[in-house]
Amino acid sequence: MPITTLPTPPRRDDPTNFSLRADNFLSALPNFGSEANDLASDVNAKQITATTAANNAAASAMAAVQTADAVIWSSETSYTLGQNAI
Repeated sequence: MPITTLPTPPRRDDPTNFSLRADNFLSALPNFGSEANDLASDVNAKQITATTAANNAAASAMAAVQTADAVIWSSETSYTLGQNAI
């Protein structure tokens, strides 16, 4: 999500262009603020998505660890819902 580059800011040591650059720079600030806020919202949403994915991956890893020591399946055994067997 791009942010439009701000125009050249005004400088006190360039009085010839100061007014024009000040007007251009100040008029660009509202759009810059809006784009920066949109970017922040996008980053925050992606952070939530990444955190959810990391939590899901951790849960899958834990399930894999628990399955690593699972008992061998036997047709003569009764299993409970969620019990791991290989």
